[in-house]
Amino acid sequence: MKLCGNCEIVSLDGLTLNWKLKTIETGNQVLDNCFELNFKVLKNTILYKSIIIPYNGDYRISSILVSLGRIKESRLFFKNQKTSIYIEDILIKDISIKDIKEHYSKICGNYLSTQLMYCLGNKHFMIIGKDKRNVVKAYFQLKDLLDYITSIRNALCTDNPLY
Repeated sequence: MKLCGNCEIVSLDGLTLNWKLKTIETGNQVLDNCFELNFKVLKNTILYKSIIIPYNGDYRISSILVSLGRIKESRLFFKNQKTSIYIEDILIKDISIKDIKEHYSKICGNYLSTQLMYCLGNKHFMIIGKDKRNVVKAYFQLKDLLDYITSIRNALCTDNPLY
């Protein structure tokens, strides 16, 4: 999948989002300033490495929003969905990976469990799972995803922030 565009207009597979006009069009696709996306689209999920991002609706809209960090998905999954990444009420692009805390508990941030779980996160996100290795791997892949989103945003728009 190729994402093309600039600060105001972004296209993917024949669908164009115009941030300035707040419109979605099919056809009339932007063909310059293109980037190959490192996402796989599966049935109702977008996969970045081993991070599973659920979505509803058109995969093109969801892929654009994920690649620009403009989604507010409250729960992502890692690998076999036994490790969860809970995100507080912010856009993915705004997640900070500073002040990370790790512990083993039934209480992980704002999330409760009936079993002891490994917890890693901060006020923006919490990764929870039974296997500490998967929790740590999920953290590093989340960090990679955030870096990837930042690189796409920086490449598409050097003068102004994206809408």
